[in-house]
Amino acid sequence: MKLSKDVVLEYMQKQVLATQEEVHFTTQQLSEALQMQRSNLSKLLNELAKENRVKKTNGRPVYYSLVKEKDQSCFQTMIGSDGSLKQTVQLIKAALMYPGHSLPLLITGPDGSGKSLLAKLIYEYAKENHVIDDEAPFVKINCKYLAEESNEKIRDIFLSEEFGAMKRAQGGVLFIDHINRLYHDIQNLLLNYVEMAQNSSSNMILVYSIDDSINPSYLSLYRSKFSVVIDLPSLANRTFEERLDLIQLFFQKEVECIHKNIKINSEVLRCLMLYPCQLNIKQLRMDIQLGCANGYARNFDKEDSQIELNIHDFPNYVRKGFLSYRKYRTQIEQIIPDNYLYSFSSQEMNASQDENAIASDDNYYNMIDRKVEELKSHGVEDQDIMTILHADLDYGFQKLNSNIEQKEIDKDIIAKVVDPKIIGLVDQFLKDASIRFDRIYSNSVFYGMCLHLSAMIERQGTSQKMTNEQIVTAIKMYNEEYIFCSKFTSLLEKEFDIKIAIDEVVFLSMFISREQIEEIQEPKPVVLVAMHGNSTASSIVEVANTLVNEGNIFSFDLSLDKDMQKVYEELSETIVEIHQGKGILMLYDMGSLKTMAEMISKETGINIKTFCIPATLIALDCSRKASCHNSLDDIYNDVMNSYQSMYPEIEQSYQKQEKPQVIISLCMTGDGAAVQIKNYIEQHVYLENTEIIPMAISDHEYLLKKVNQIQKNQKVICVIGVYDPKLYGIPYIPISKLFDTSPDKLELLLSSSSVESVMSVNYDAIYEYLKEELVGFDFDLLKEVLPKTIMKIRKVTHGLSSDQEVGLFMHLACATYRLQNDERSTRNVNAKELISKNKRLYNDLCEVLSLIEDEFYIKFDDNEIAYIIQIIKKC
Repeated sequence: MKLSKDVVLEYMQKQVLATQEEVHFTTQQLSEALQMQRSNLSKLLNELAKENRVKKTNGRPVYYSLVKEKDQSCFQTMIGSDGSLKQTVQLIKAALMYPGHSLPLLITGPDGSGKSLLAKLIYEYAKENHVIDDEAPFVKINCKYLAEESNEKIRDIFLSEEFGAMKRAQGGVLFIDHINRLYHDIQNLLLNYVEMAQNSSSNMILVYSIDDSINPSYLSLYRSKFSVVIDLPSLANRTFEERLDLIQLFFQKEVECIHKNIKINSEVLRCLMLYPCQLNIKQLRMDIQLGCANGYARNFDKEDSQIELNIHDFPNYVRKGFLSYRKYRTQIEQIIPDNYLYSFSSQEMNASQDENAIASDDNYYNMIDRKVEELKSHGVEDQDIMTILHADLDYGFQKLNSNIEQKEIDKDIIAKVVDPKIIGLVDQFLKDASIRFDRIYSNSVFYGMCLHLSAMIERQGTSQKMTNEQIVTAIKMYNEEYIFCSKFTSLLEKEFDIKIAIDEVVFLSMFISREQIEEIQEPKPVVLVAMHGNSTASSIVEVANTLVNEGNIFSFDLSLDKDMQKVYEELSETIVEIHQGKGILMLYDMGSLKTMAEMISKETGINIKTFCIPATLIALDCSRKASCHNSLDDIYNDVMNSYQSMYPEIEQSYQKQEKPQVIISLCMTGDGAAVQIKNYIEQHVYLENTEIIPMAISDHEYLLKKVNQIQKNQKVICVIGVYDPKLYGIPYIPISKLFDTSPDKLELLLSSSSVESVMSVNYDAIYEYLKEELVGFDFDLLKEVLPKTIMKIRKVTHGLSSDQEVGLFMHLACATYRLQNDERSTRNVNAKELISKNKRLYNDLCEVLSLIEDEFYIKFDDNEIAYIIQIIKKC
């Protein structure tokens, strides 16, 4: 029999689980709900408070609430229960502890994502919390194995009064896996049980699962039948930390089987972290099992207590992880650093420094040679080796630049540690390099070169030696840069009376020739052009890359004489290779390409959308018409009537008429201040031969990449925005100065080579301008609320500059307008980090922004608040 104290605690727990929020109870509420005397109940609650199981407030009335405890349930054993699956676990608990009776659950997710494991944990949790008895049955029916059975036999399996699953699961849990594989009439019958169980107490807990790859209409039907739907993510959508935990778990299970510890190097572990698993967690487990089995067989007759696995012990497709290494290098390096070995015992994973690794960063080139030899000895192919090699070279340069940027050196400070003569030479060198190679460099490149050359001159020109092969390869790859740097180093030799080694010339050549650090952003969708013909798609993609140069469009040429099975295999390989995790838009001309794309999508799990551009069909149709008509006018009119309205807007959007000069208008979020700045300038001044390009970018490295793309064909004369991007040699105009300058003087301002910030703000001009741009906005209310908000932000931040004020003003006005019109906030990839580092400011902003939220009936999410923090912190 339960103690009264346990009855009270269990009731409070059920209420919390049902609402998914912290619930406050009074003695009166609990007394009425539990039919207990208030005096007895008060005593019980005080005992629970002393045991630190509930907490109570001061004052009258007294409120009691549960003390939050760390999850000690069986779900704690599930990887991701405190991460990507945290909300999933809370939802399951709420369903099982629902007052009166547990609710049926539907689990969706791709094959191999862990649906069966989750169903078993649901059963264990129900026993832990006395929802069902300890001896209650767990009955699982996998409908995959019923595909060949007759309708009558399947009915008996579920509904037979003697041995049916419904009978055997009484008082326990019935798990029907892959219910979508059954006949439709059986599915409907089983769904009727769900409806009954949701509306009244049931003598069993129903758990159904379906594959999320089924027809969307069927998926929607299933979801509508259940009050509680659990969506399990694919392995690709789990965090890297969770994938590493899974890898560790699977290796530990293999250690228990073979009774030997297992060791792998960082390259193998990175491949396991990055290669695509079509069958998700299930495939990852099976591939690790196979790798361990191969390693065990190879070391079967050895007495060692540990076996070392190499990349060739695993299936060949695991090596595809190399192909994603550059893309996810930053995240992977944080959890799997270079030059470590990882050993697995039955209890833990240990990382230790590789004794063969060279500790000093100065021996970088020797380390590259050693890594090449090591990878070759393990059977890694040359192409994969080169992928790793290039990633390591980029990472070395990235480390140098990031270290410089973290120091936030300015010219006055650097002059204290670097000879002013070096500063002047580097300044002129980078200006000349910018003109010679049409490339903009960041401030960190300037600082980095000053410090590097200063150290090199102190060493009298000596440097770490590169191999002859490395020198020859680098000179071939960066020939023009090498010649340019040779002249510069000759000047240095004369100025400082030293001899500079060729290694240094090569290093400088690579340093200034790099496309800046790869864009570190969330994966994005890519475009695939698939057309009939030997080079139709290739030619279209070539033109697109020439005009746009985003690197996100790829081609697939379908030769007319090629076997269709071969075409299918090649198209599938192309799709898997170019996929970046966010799906593919495939443009096709005709025929079976759409069907093949749909089949590949189901087979690989890659989301593919198709869009028909029937250029080939139009050509065929025109050819047919030309053979039937004698009049050119008849053919022309016929074609125009058929196809005239198809693509005029697309064509007009991409008629590229580049102007020689560019002004960049800059903000940190979507359709915000950048577009408004552009519109304001175009309304008030005519700039001949000058294009204004709005950019919503907060990532400095990505901005640098985009500016360099523009600089290849056009000259960037200035940047106008809410923050200073610190681009070397490009003037910055604060947004406050733009709006504070009278329209008749704007042309003079924008042609000035250097600009300074101003401290007075003319908000009337901004209001007047925004009235024309933000149609239907309540500006009277904005004038009342926004200044108060800015004033409060100024107070909590202890002051703002004028350009910060204007930046916040424009951002908040545009953001409020967007949110009122139900437009989503642009995702801020740095939101979590910014909020974590500025927690106090974040909390203050949440309170301050409630002024706007209450008046305009909107809600600023964390993405918007992170952008506001960036404006305030100038980061």
